[in-house]
Amino acid sequence: MAGKDWAVTGTGIGTFNVTTLGSYQATYGSGDNTDVTTASPGTVASNSLRFNGASATLTLPGGTSTIGSGGILMSSVASGAMTINSGTLQGASGGRTWS
Repeated sequence: MAGKDWAVTGTGIGTFNVTTLGSYQATYGSGDNTDVTTASPGTVASNSLRFNGASATLTLPGGTSTIGSGGILMSSVASGAMTINSGTLQGASGGRTWS
């Protein structure tokens, strides 16, 4: 995994291998695992955020934005300043935000 991806596994009963999450999006929609670039999205409802490149600034809209899984990953290949500005960022209802 080399410190740049989320770890995932199967669900249910049985034995499952731990692998890397293989799909990231450049969008901030519900359920998206978002690769953050310099962006000012209209809303943030992503499942997780991953800073995975050169300097990136995420400027949140006013109000509250939600990270469904509560996960923010600063990967091992991220370089430069990583910034989250403005607004409020929270985990899912009753959840926590992990970074």
